Amino acid sequence: MHESRIEEGDALIEAPIVANSTDADVLADIAHYAFDKFIDERDDDSGAAMRQLKRSIEYGSRAVDRNPTDLEALYYFGLANEADGDLKRAADMLLMGLAIDAAVPRLNSALARVLLKGGQPQAASFLISRLYSANHSEEGRARLRSILRQIEDGTLDLDELDHLL
Repeated sequence: MHESRIEEGDALIEAPIVANSTDADVLADIAHYAFDKFIDERDDDSGAAMRQLKRSIEYGSRAVDRNPTDLEALYYFGLANEADGDLKRAADMLLMGLAIDAAVPRLNSALARVLLKGGQPQAASFLISRLYSANHSEEGRARLRSILRQIEDGTLDLDELDHLL
């Protein structure tokens, strides 16, 4: 998906789906791929995007059940649940990921977005301030300061957090 080689990706992902793989890494890869396809197809009215989102949730759940310490599975399962509107489950999965490795920037920014959607700007600000503390680029720190101000003002466009890092 990342290289827009969708036909090749679909062919590669189909084999473990058909084989009904139970390997946690394979399940996490399928969840990741399905979430990326959901993002790619979300403006499509045919329902294809929602099928991919449901697939991502299904395989993410199976991956986390098999290996609850898999950061990729937790991250994409969290993102898929957020996209499906289940903010509590999304936050739970992302928090589980942070408990494993709190230094992962994309976990922090994704959880901050979920918390903002859930009406918890102070907790979200804390996570963004952690990113600020770990960032050594003046440009990056300036952007994070701006995001912190926008959270405080209530003017942040949540899409800003998608492209934070």
